[in-house]
Amino acid sequence: MKTRTNRSRTITLAILALIALGLHGKVRSQDAASKAYETAYSHILDEKWGDAQTSLAEFIKKYPKSKLIDAAHYWHCYTRDKLGEDKETVFGCYRNFIKSYSDSKWVKDARSNMVNLAYQLSREGKPEYEEIVKGMDESGDEDVKLAALYALGNMGSEEAFSTVVSLYNDMPSENLRSKIVYV
Repeated sequence: MKTRTNRSRTITLAILALIALGLHGKVRSQDAASKAYETAYSHILDEKWGDAQTSLAEFIKKYPKSKLIDAAHYWHCYTRDKLGEDKETVFGCYRNFIKSYSDSKWVKDARSNMVNLAYQLSREGKPEYEEIVKGMDESGDEDVKLAALYALGNMGSEEAFSTVVSLYNDMPSENLRSKIVYV
């Protein structure tokens, strides 16, 4: 009986030790992911776009299950823009980010950046992006609406002006109406 109790105790301790090792490994992995993200983000703060992009790409590859993966993907798109990659490619990067991480706190920033890119692309002779800006203006987010309104105001076309005027007429938010007048 005593041997059986000792064996049960030994098995129980072995199981607990394995669980503890597993949890320790998971915590260590999270620490490594956090450190890797911090390194990449420090490159962003220092405006070392190439280093940031490389660090973010490595982070995304090595830590795809990290709680910081959405931020890493957002900043990866951002660095691509800062490095002067093709605007349409960067626009697509942000679009894919929004599709993949629709609940991310970075979605609003991604949409605003997309509006700015769409404005630049429309000014470069790609009118289809003006339509995208108009569509983004219909989103529920005030910051995105403002970015879209400023882009529409800067386009200078009669169609953009009439869109801005019609938005003013339909806008329930007094804050946005005053900003539309400014635009």
